[in-house]
Amino acid sequence: MIRYIPYESIDKAKWDACILEAANGNIYATSSWLDSWCKWDALVLGDYEVVMPLPIKQIGFIITIAIGISRQPLFTQQLGVFGSDASTRLSMTYNELIAEFLNKIPLGLFGKIYKLHLYLNVANPIEAIPQKFNPKQRITHHLSLANGNKGYNENTQRSIKKAIGAGMVAKQETLSPEPILEFLVSNSEKIETLKPRHWQQYKKAIQIQWKLGNVQAWETFDKAGIRQAAALFLVYKDVAVYSLGASTPTGRSTGAMHLLIHSFICHAEPSRSIQTLDFAGSMLPSIARFFKGWGAVEVQYAEIGL
Repeated sequence: MIRYIPYESIDKAKWDACILEAANGNIYATSSWLDSWCKWDALVLGDYEVVMPLPIKQIGFIITIAIGISRQPLFTQQLGVFGSDASTRLSMTYNELIAEFLNKIPLGLFGKIYKLHLYLNVANPIEAIPQKFNPKQRITHHLSLANGNKGYNENTQRSIKKAIGAGMVAKQETLSPEPILEFLVSNSEKIETLKPRHWQQYKKAIQIQWKLGNVQAWETFDKAGIRQAAALFLVYKDVAVYSLGASTPTGRSTGAMHLLIHSFICHAEPSRSIQTLDFAGSMLPSIARFFKGWGAVEVQYAEIGL
């Protein structure tokens, strides 16, 4: 039986155990990440066997019933349904299980949620989504780190050599994420579209994940010791997600970000603890070409809304 559980009643220990054990579990569905961005309720099957987080923003009341919207938090690529495949035990197909979860979302003026706009995860098939949710296909790019640099195209290889030739050096920051965060706020084009409170939320989320050991911070310096590129990667289980990065004009012209990503890959390869680098996008052709230049392949996930 799928239950709707308000935030205050969620057993976070069981929740996080479910996300950790789920084959499709990702960092965005952990309670620590969700808590950094929003209030959230949940749909739960059994004893947290399968779960679905529902970010909630209250917008008003109808009589005495609170209504709100469920909207994807910023910097949160994929949510949706997570957990073991309980469909066989429930005498239904996996697609029917996904549809059952979505149909349990309390929608409408006299439900909990008036409007909905969410991104599901790559294990929630778009064909399983009821048409009332207006499903659309989105694209991310995954790079298998087992391939090393064998998938790099000529442009990527050339940019790495250019950075090395210019005396650039990439390294991992292990003491604190603060230098990287300050660099990003000064150089990331994405930051320009954010309200100050959203940037503060991102900083808080990164600081929390850093303390949990779920962040890698990388940077590239020129031969004068000036930082020319930086990036933050969220690492959870065997997946690293490119969360946010930026370069200076000099860094962009000398391939500083290419050297940074190459160094991250080379650092991850020997241990094999990170199996996949998720570039977290993009639907923009120019950015997609950059990701494909590393040998990354397109992976589909679904967007729903009503």
